[in-house]
Amino acid sequence: MEEAKESPGLSLCQQVSDFMRMVLRFKIDGTDPSLVPIPAGLSANMMEDSYLCVDILLRACQTINTYQTPWTLHELRNWRRGGRKKEFPLTAELIHPSVNGQKEVYRDTPCNVRDREGRIMCYYLPGILSQRRQRQLQTAILDLCDSSIQPLTLDPASGRHWRTNSVLFKDGDTMNLRMDPGAACYSPCWLEQGHPHSPPGPSATLMNNIANLTLLQDTQEVAALMGGILSIIHPALFQRGMDVWKTLYADPWPLRNGDRVRDLLDLWATPFTAMSVIANRETPHHRDLNGGLNFFDAILTFGTYEEGRFELPEIGRRFRYDRGTAIFMEARSLAHGASAVVGERCCLVLFFRPLMLKRELPEEEMDPEDVPMPTLGELRAAVRSD
Repeated sequence: MEEAKESPGLSLCQQVSDFMRMVLRFKIDGTDPSLVPIPAGLSANMMEDSYLCVDILLRACQTINTYQTPWTLHELRNWRRGGRKKEFPLTAELIHPSVNGQKEVYRDTPCNVRDREGRIMCYYLPGILSQRRQRQLQTAILDLCDSSIQPLTLDPASGRHWRTNSVLFKDGDTMNLRMDPGAACYSPCWLEQGHPHSPPGPSATLMNNIANLTLLQDTQEVAALMGGILSIIHPALFQRGMDVWKTLYADPWPLRNGDRVRDLLDLWATPFTAMSVIANRETPHHRDLNGGLNFFDAILTFGTYEEGRFELPEIGRRFRYDRGTAIFMEARSLAHGASAVVGERCCLVLFFRPLMLKRELPEEEMDPEDVPMPTLGELRAAVRSD
């Protein structure tokens, strides 16, 4: 069977993935990473950012930067399904606690959180977005706000959906904000909610709004970098996402607005199936119930703000949520939230819709939600086998 053709966007993501994994393998094996062959298709900036991503990720995976829970993800899910009738040890402790024995108020250095079986369910990666990339993202959002009548959705306080309820957003009328408060989702192809049996197609935000197409172009390289990280921390999920997009790109015509899907996939540079932009909102503790079990979401933050905090209440941990931070986490199972800040904050969230990954799943492949979160040993072996 002939391999499905890659779009230009996915080709960029694959190049970033291959380069990051090679840099990581050189570092793990003790080889000078400057000897990594220079790929012809990557700019100097993309290579520099790839090195930064690998360095931060390696720091996060050090044993001294590891939290471990006394429970497994499977036990946590069973506890919820059982109606929480018994107490559950919802905590995580550092494998190597500080010498003086005092617990940190909040974490501000890279780390990972794994369950009792060693399956990593969260990576905290502060500083992984360079200043250049942060400026690029902020400019993209400001351009979006300037060029579109209503770039992001904001509902009245009486609205039922908390994600776009104005109560949680800064007041754009009284605070002279540069970034319009609100939230919006973008996908080149997904199933509309409430219509699981209809053909998938582009999100409404990407059908007729030229400004939103410009947003995809302006965030393309950052999306590719996040895809490269995913290829390291969850190779099977990365590959499944890439395979789905390649298949749809090769034969988009059965889809809803298939020609539009193909055009959008020329720009889409990540295995994630959707992206959200959230501007000037605090986020209450919640779980993303439309996400997939054992899937990673990528959450990036940027802007002009101070005093950001990101919380995982069931793990009993709070993280410093400075601009330039990325958090990869299993958001279906772990509750999480972000505090209000002083200044303006914007978040870019890359995530998967499970039904898209299960579309035309080959018989020999496992359901993506049944693939467990990888352990560090499994990830190390996968990189060395490249």
